[in-house]
Amino acid sequence: MTLRELNGQMPEPPSLLPELDDPELVLAPYDAVWQAHLSQVIESVIDTAHVPIVHRRTIGWNSSSSIHIDFEATDDRITIRNGSGLLTYRFPQQWLLTPAEPRRSRFINYVTFTPVDREVTAIFGYAGRNFTKFPWVSRIFSRYSARVLEEDRAVVESQHPRPIPDALRMEAHVGADGPQVRFRQRWYQFLTSGEPRISLKDRVR
Repeated sequence: MTLRELNGQMPEPPSLLPELDDPELVLAPYDAVWQAHLSQVIESVIDTAHVPIVHRRTIGWNSSSSIHIDFEATDDRITIRNGSGLLTYRFPQQWLLTPAEPRRSRFINYVTFTPVDREVTAIFGYAGRNFTKFPWVSRIFSRYSARVLEEDRAVVESQHPRPIPDALRMEAHVGADGPQVRFRQRWYQFLTSGEPRISLKDRVR
């Protein structure tokens, strides 16, 4: 399912991470809609261990199957070093991939996640670059990014329960699950606190 199948409804634009304001970057947009709870979608994008398995035909073709998760978590931010890339997740719904080290040619990938209801999440992304700025190249980046998302979709949509379990003890975790465990702790904090939130209707009309 794509954004256009959501009866023309558009969510409010998020407060963007500062990297999106870089004037040197050309941004190629893409979007998708998954039949999955927001929490499962977010856990999928901070799980770097799945890259060489699920994405072996795209971004994971040269990834090592030896898994070592190097991450830091503070307040609303989780930062994960994945080879030459640096993943930044900002609670509740922003994700950014940037180069781990400064380089002349730069590529970033930025994604937001918007809950439509308990079983549907809309995904909006930008693939940004400061090289080969021809418009037709943007279409290639958009299609490729959408293809990577599609590889994840089938896996995430098959997961049960739809929202993540109500407590960490309800599932077994390994060392590579560190970023997801940190996300769950923050998610549970949100659910049990008085933080401001928006109540969604059952479906987008």
